[in-house]
Amino acid sequence: MSQINQLLADMMAKASALPGSHLTRQAYKVTIRLFVAFVAACGFTHIRSVRDIGGRHFRQFIAARVAMGKNKRSIQNNASHLRAILRAAGYHAVVSAKELKNKNLGIGGASRKGTK
Repeated sequence: MSQINQLLADMMAKASALPGSHLTRQAYKVTIRLFVAFVAACGFTHIRSVRDIGGRHFRQFIAARVAMGKNKRSIQNNASHLRAILRAAGYHAVVSAKELKNKNLGIGGASRKGTK
């Protein structure tokens, strides 16, 4: 099994253990695929499981999503999904780091009102 497939399988296993509705679980899977594709594109060959994900990788993923021009609220959701997976894996120190808060990542302050 390749390193990327190992990471994908590990993240999917962690996400499947999380509570949530069907749509929430689908959203986790989409975010996982986006993150794994990002890891592969950036050449982070040392990342094989959730335990190898650090704050630097988290920050770079969010910065890449911002650079793509994605909606701020969508990026906040991506960050929330990654935090939930890291929390489920027991990496509370990474999740609660001040530099990984939405405001410090430059994605704070988006409205939750919706478009209707």
